[in-house]
Order: sequence, then structure tokens, then C-alpha cells
Amino acid sequence: MSGTGDGAADDDDRSRPKGLWLLLGALLVCFVVAAGALLVLALDGDDAESAEGLSEIYLQPAGDPGPDPFMVSIALAKQDEALKDPRPTAPANDVEVRSVPGSRPGLFGGTENQSTCDREQLVEFLTDPVNRAKGEAWAAVHEITVDDIADYVDGLTPLRLRFDTRVTNHGFRDDRATPFQAVLEAGTAVLVDEYGVPRARCACGNPLLPPAAQANAEFVGDPWDGFEPSLLKTVSAEDLLTEFVVTKIKADQTSGTGKYLKPVGTDGEADGPLETTTTTTSTTTVPAATTTTPPVAPPTTNVRGSIWDDRPPSGIPAPPLPAGWVTQSIGTSVLGREITLLHRPVENERVRVVVIGAVHGNEPVDPPIVRALVDVPLPADVEVWLVPEMNPDGVAA
Repeated sequence: MSGTGDGAADDDDRSRPKGLWLLLGALLVCFVVAAGALLVLALDGDDAESAEGLSEIYLQPAGDPGPDPFMVSIALAKQDEALKDPRPTAPANDVEVRSVPGSRPGLFGGTENQSTCDREQLVEFLTDPVNRAKGEAWAAVHEITVDDIADYVDGLTPLRLRFDTRVTNHGFRDDRATPFQAVLEAGTAVLVDEYGVPRARCACGNPLLPPAAQANAEFVGDPWDGFEPSLLKTVSAEDLLTEFVVTKIKADQTSGTGKYLKPVGTDGEADGPLETTTTTTSTTTVPAATTTTPPVAPPTTNVRGSIWDDRPPSGIPAPPLPAGWVTQSIGTSVLGREITLLHRPVENERVRVVVIGAVHGNEPVDPPIVRALVDVPLPADVEVWLVPEMNPDGVAA
């Protein structure tokens, strides 16, 4: 009896660990199944698609509305087409997306005295009660209400991108705005805010935001001719603007060398020339019937003063501007003399150089030296701004 009883006890002791492991195994299986179910539920529907798209950047050609557009295109004819500007060679081993301030002169393009898209049509559509869901979704992206849309859009300026630009775009699906990362092709018509940041796309009415950083991202879609990831731009908000310096886009969809001014929040009716016009008023004086003393000629030499006190003209003529350089007036001096800028605009600049001469009137050698820089061979990605005479009054004194 005792032997039989001891054997049964031993068998029972040996079975307990096995049963315990079976119980723990069953609990583990249940936990894994439950966790899997939770994971499936968490990634169901749009959220799953969003998670899958976190590392995707969609390539969106100019004029193509893309997936799930808010509305039909509001772009005007010939104002939402790909630019045909030559693309520079990408820097070797350079994959950084460059940020440029929205206030940079010439960053955007357009046609003088014309708009790129119909802002009134956008407002009418988004505020129509029939499109209430879209209006609310669009407004929510910009953290405003539907009642604020008209005023908000009234402050936006229709322009065209001159560079392939990274943005956060938004489609409309299931009564809400669905964000996705995108590259808008150069030539795309957009509405930008008073800082120059793109806020809406004209091909589809979609709201836009600055791009989100993406790690190990891959581009989705067919690349257009000249697409190069290392040449992409993002637009940053730095300076509050009252007007944009816009590059003129020609009928053949290439950027010209001319520029014009477009006030913020206008369609084209207030566009004006970039050059500053100087008005000269002449006065006729009747001489008195008295004998005047002839003016005394200035001395040709200075015995006791600095050598810079004698400022003869340099005698060096200004060289003609080579191809690729443009002349702009940037203002006038106190006495009304024009201050001239020599500009070498480039696309996708790596370096910007500014040289200013003749800040002081006793520097007669500055203007010819600065002007001579136009003949210096430069890399294709170096933009140059030259001001030979910042103080023309002093130079003329």
C-alpha cells in the first residue's frame, strides 16, 4: 500500500511541471493572438495605409491633380505646366534637400499682369454648403474655420514653383484630409502665404503644408526629365513680405532673366516693374545782373593730405556684361544717383557671393575691380551679386 501510494505521489509531482508549462504555453498563445488582433485593428483601413506610406514620397508632375483631389483644377491656361529650364548637374554624393527662404527674389515664377489660378473659385467651392465636409477638412489643415477660408485665401498669392519642391500634400477621402509626402514639379501652380510658403495646389485645390522629415524614403511615381533628389528644395518661412520679386516665365515655359514685383495677395492687376525709376526735376534760374566770381579749380595734388584725398577717375571702362548676367537698379542715393546691381542668377545654387564696392567715396579703384569680376570664370552653381558703387555720391564728389 505504502509502495503504491508513494509511486502515485511521485507520478503526480512529475506531472505538475508539465501541466504548468502547458498552462503557460496556452497563456502565451492567447497573448500573441490577442496582440496580433490588436495590431490588425490598429492598422485597419486608412491608418494601415498611412503607416505603409510613412517612407513614401509621391512624385507629382505639374498639372496632374494626383490621388483623391479636393476639387477640379483652378489653374489658368498655360500656368500649370512643367518648366523646360535646363537642369544643373547634381553635386556628387550630395543628397541633402536644401531649404530656401520664401522671400528669396526670383524663387517663384509667373506671367506679369496675370494670375496662375482662380482664387475665387477655390473659395466658392470650399464654402458651398454642398461641399461642407471638404471645406471643414481643408480649413482644419490650416487650423482655421470654414468661415475664415475667404479671408485666408485672400491673403495668398498665386505663383509658380521654379524648382522641384518637397511639401506635405493632402487628398480627401472618407470625409477627411489625408496627408502624404510629395514632390511638386517645377512649373506647378501654387498659392503661397505672406512668407512664401506654399499653402494650396491649383491643380486640385489640395491644402499644402511644409514637408515632414522622412528616413529611408523612396520615391513613388515616374520621375520626370531632370528629376534629381539632391536638387530638391523646401521653402521656409523667414521674412514677412509685402511683395514678391517674381521671375518672368516665357511662353515656351522657360524662365527668363527679367523679374517683376507682385504685391502679396494679388492676382496680377498690381504687378509692377522691378527697376526703380528716378524722376529728375530741372529748375531754371534767371541770373542776377551782377559780376560773379569764377569757380576756383580744385587742386590737382595734395601736399599734406592722404593720397586718397586726390581721387582722379580710374579711366577703366566698364566691360560689357557676358551672357548670363543682368543689370538691375536697386535704388538711388541721397542725391538721386542710381545704384546698379550686376546679378548672375543660377538655378540650384550651392554658393551665393555678394561683392560691394565704393562704400566710401575715397575708393576710386573699387568700381572697376568689382565690375571686372563679371569676366571671372565661375562654377555653374555659384550665384553672384555685384554692386560696383554703393556710394555713387561719394565717388562723384
